[in-house]
Amino acid sequence: MQENKISFELVKDDNYRTIHVNGVFGGLDPVEGRIIFYIDEIEPEMDESTPGKMKVKKVVRRLLIDIRMSPAQFKSIADWMQSHIKKFERELKR
Repeated sequence: MQENKISFELVKDDNYRTIHVNGVFGGLDPVEGRIIFYIDEIEPEMDESTPGKMKVKKVVRRLLIDIRMSPAQFKSIADWMQSHIKKFERELKR
């Protein structure tokens, strides 16, 4: 009996990139899971009362990517992340 072997190839898409984030929001409903990653950017301004001092003028929340998936995939990713968190916490206790 011949066994079917499926080859697997890992290829980076032309649009592949690394991005740094400092926040996420989203949710899960019966139709899809949604994760939106963002970065908060601080826009400073000079503090007129103290020469050379700056203060926060505003914070701009820049939405970077909106990722959508099936509820099953959403749960699978959450489980995968939890397993990495548990491993990380175990290693910290050493």
